[in-house]
Amino acid sequence: MKLGIIDVREWQTTVNLETGYHVEVTPTPLTREIFKLLSNNPFPGDLRWESNSWVSTVALQLDHIYQPELMFLSYATTFFQSMFAPREQTAWEKLVSNVKDEVERFINTSGFTPVIVGTGSTTALAGNIDLTQLDGLAISGGMGPLYAGLYDPSSRDLEYLQNNQLIATVIPRSQMEKDWPGNSSFQDHLPDYLLIARPGYVFRGLGSMSRIIHRVSSQDSTIPVKADATVHNITDIAGLVRKMLKNNKVALILLEGMGIKDFPWKYSECSNTYGTYTYNGPDEQYHCICTGLHLPGHPYPPGYRYYEDDGENKPWPFSGPYQCISSQALGVDPGIKSAAVGSRSILTHVASGADIVVECFARSLYNYGSMAVLNQII
Repeated sequence: MKLGIIDVREWQTTVNLETGYHVEVTPTPLTREIFKLLSNNPFPGDLRWESNSWVSTVALQLDHIYQPELMFLSYATTFFQSMFAPREQTAWEKLVSNVKDEVERFINTSGFTPVIVGTGSTTALAGNIDLTQLDGLAISGGMGPLYAGLYDPSSRDLEYLQNNQLIATVIPRSQMEKDWPGNSSFQDHLPDYLLIARPGYVFRGLGSMSRIIHRVSSQDSTIPVKADATVHNITDIAGLVRKMLKNNKVALILLEGMGIKDFPWKYSECSNTYGTYTYNGPDEQYHCICTGLHLPGHPYPPGYRYYEDDGENKPWPFSGPYQCISSQALGVDPGIKSAAVGSRSILTHVASGADIVVECFARSLYNYGSMAVLNQII
């Protein structure tokens, strides 16, 4: 099972991550070390620059404890600062320099061979697209949603949306089924229509968060990658890492909210697309990068009705909408010791599938502490 260790500074507890229920564990030398690591390294918060050093410091300590061959790191502070703080108050260039310093501190101290990926830039928010007045149901959850799923629309809805100049595309389900052949779960979750916003605009509808945002994803068709070899598409990264692991210990490092213009190392450009579809937001990118599978290879298309899978007995209640960890994830590969540390909650353990994960336990900028996830048989 997956063991979750939750630290809220005042206390710690252990849960079966798949059920969410408390479990008693017999302490081992490894779990004792993880309890101590969490206690000694409280997460600073999504908008605190110290979260960059938190990732590097915790990763170095975890490397000492477990000595993995594969380390997955996510630095998300740049994304959160871009989205939720006015750019003039962010000191952006200094923040980028701070992230660069922390990444290099980890690499130089640990000796891992890095593959560093910028997930794409952000642009100033131009406006909102209000979907609340539709007759049908529009799903637009997450932070700054650029896509929305539409269900049971009226003819009035479709006419309004197709004539709305702020919406780039309205894709019917039949077209998605044709263009995105995928597994049965992916197909079952497809919305009746998928709406894609024009750059700079975000949807407001069911599931949209209430916080004020200042910037949104730029919908970059290419993203920067620093590696010893060139990758042509975002799904090629997993294969490159697997190849490198034959001769090196590798650190796969994701820098959120950072595109080609801001990337502080020499890089090659990598396609961030699947056909005519551009990947946006960490949910899709993390899964593509860590598995090598394109969008239809995962159970969750954009705009799906996530609430239908929710409920008291939902599996993996600490993993957001996700109900499984992909068997194709890099951290699941047999014979490879893996670890992950991230200032992005949920996706760090769900996408990486690593043996041991330490991530912030934060939701919508609310800082509840930190969580470790371990493979453990009880």
